[in-house]
Amino acid sequence: MADDSATETVEVSGVYFNGFQIALTNADISGVLLLNGQPQVILNMSFTTAKSLSQALAHVVSELEQVTQRPIMVTKDVDTGIKALMKQKSEAN
Repeated sequence: MADDSATETVEVSGVYFNGFQIALTNADISGVLLLNGQPQVILNMSFTTAKSLSQALAHVVSELEQVTQRPIMVTKDVDTGIKALMKQKSEAN
């Protein structure tokens, strides 16, 4: 009988998120992935995994910024820009 486990597919659900919250305990890091401010997924990970994930994400974003010669804005930068735009529009009216 053949071993079918090597060809077996596993279904994994995907999730899109556009925000997050991070919490730190003395044992691990927890994250809540948000979609439009609403919790979608809770992540729990070790400090080692969190740091490894952080470095991997930073590396990929850095590569994209280098090849596009464009910095990717972080949420705080976008928030600052939106506030400035709203102020500018309110002053014009």
